Amino acid sequence: MRRALQLIVISIFVISFVIPISTWFNTSGLTLVSQKLTFEQTLLLTFPLLGLLGFSLVWTQIMFGALLELLSRLFSRSSLLKFHIFEGIFSIFVIFLHPTLMYLAQVMRFGISFKIFDYNFLDPERKIYIWFGILGFGLYLCGVGAALLRNHPLLLKHWRKIHFFQYGVFVLILFHSQSIGSHTQETPMKILYWFYAATFILALVYRRVYLAYRFQKQAQITRSATPTPTSSQ
Repeated sequence: MRRALQLIVISIFVISFVIPISTWFNTSGLTLVSQKLTFEQTLLLTFPLLGLLGFSLVWTQIMFGALLELLSRLFSRSSLLKFHIFEGIFSIFVIFLHPTLMYLAQVMRFGISFKIFDYNFLDPERKIYIWFGILGFGLYLCGVGAALLRNHPLLLKHWRKIHFFQYGVFVLILFHSQSIGSHTQETPMKILYWFYAATFILALVYRRVYLAYRFQKQAQITRSATPTPTSSQ
């Protein structure tokens, strides 16, 4: 039974990256490998892939963090924590490259000027969602950074509160990708995103409601079981 559950967890993890890659390849990827394109066009076709992978990385980071207690029953806790940290650092690199390639393509088109922030490839009413992504990335940096530096004297007591930003990051990036991403409108990605949203809510309730309540009850039991000192007569 344990082995079967391990395979299910690993399969879900792999599928969360296979679907974005295959969805991107069936559209932009085929164009990239079948046509002779300029470097600017290559950048514009490639940067959405990094966005899709970045969102999957954010989702897996949240799942690892929220469900660590459950996953520790299937896998080594120390291995999970090491992978969680490694993936957090790797995800920053991937998410950073996503807008970087887009801005580089804009620079190649307009030169170094404020026009690179016009986002002329988007309808005016959808440009606001660019800022959802920027804010999400900023909060993600804070959350991952706080976790990596959790032993610093200034963060010892507060790093978990800052790390809580990850939940807000998920919501911001979900709106960002669903509102301006073309690949997210494809059927496989739509199904995957609904799965992400549903499991995010379940993980949030489990981690922030159920576990918080359980820890509180355990603390009450521990306090009530601790004998109170009596004064000698």
